[in-house]
Amino acid sequence: DEGNIRLPWPEERITTAPNSSIATRLRHSCICAFFNRWTYSYMNRLFKKGALQKKNKSAETQLTQNDLYSIPTKMKALVLGRKFWKLYDEHNGKYAFFKTLWHLVAPTFV
Repeated sequence: DEGNIRLPWPEERITTAPNSSIATRLRHSCICAFFNRWTYSYMNRLFKKGALQKKNKSAETQLTQNDLYSIPTKMKALVLGRKFWKLYDEHNGKYAFFKTLWHLVAPTFV
């Protein structure tokens, strides 16, 4: 059912085929990706629908899981789990757990 397909995470780099339309290539360009990361403009779709909920209580205006984006590939449990245990093994010894967590979360916050 196409209604249950979530959109890909907007900040995730998407490769486009050389024969893609100009609009598709522009949407996936580095400039567009930078703009989206800087402004979070991709969230406007969710904000608009969320604002409509207050005015209109119909089922079409209610936010659902299908309105959300897919989890970024690098944040999926399988990927993070493998990365965690690899780093944990590298940081064996005192404070291995905290060092491992820091290496996993630092790119998000720093």
